[in-house]
Amino acid sequence: MDTRELTPSRRQFLGGLAGAGAVATAGCLGGIIGSSSGKSFAPSRPSDPPEGTPSEFYYVLEEGLRDYEITVEAMYENDGDLILEYESTVDPAVVGETADDSDGETDSETESDDADSENEPADVGTDPLEQATMDELGVIVQAYNEIVVQNGGGTEYEMLIGDIANPLEGQAYGWGVRQEWLEAYNDGDLQQFALWMQISQLIVYEEDIDDVS
Repeated sequence: MDTRELTPSRRQFLGGLAGAGAVATAGCLGGIIGSSSGKSFAPSRPSDPPEGTPSEFYYVLEEGLRDYEITVEAMYENDGDLILEYESTVDPAVVGETADDSDGETDSETESDDADSENEPADVGTDPLEQATMDELGVIVQAYNEIVVQNGGGTEYEMLIGDIANPLEGQAYGWGVRQEWLEAYNDGDLQQFALWMQISQLIVYEEDIDDVS
């Protein structure tokens, strides 16, 4: 990975994303905010119970998620954050769909889904592409929380930052979730809806990058 000096405009952009000075990613966000040569991780099968390491999280993303096949391109540390570069699994067919196009469930199907939705992200938008991205993001964050945070890991990081390597037209380029939010959620001090609303404020789109280019 190449290393680029962060300009004041990049620092301002990242301050809005992470609130923690200079954070960098190396996928689609890398064109504007560069990358670093921090410690990188390789996948490692989780122990029982997990030790709460990024390597275990990496393994679970690629091998242990039901209905999702996440390809991790890189996972590394940068300026106090854990950076995850990954390929999104969102179906290109959702691009251009409206909420009505994607809403084909019956009432009984919806009730059944609700019973299993305790850990799923809140429906923070009606756009199918946005919701599909949030659903995938939710699976990743849940895996990080269950493998790392709930096992005492991640305390050295302020944020987990996801960098989508292959965004579709109109899809987010990246996102962030603070360690303290997940700890508060686990302690019962932050409700699920509030957690996902906070994460939704740290989602980065192409126009956000254009504003500081």
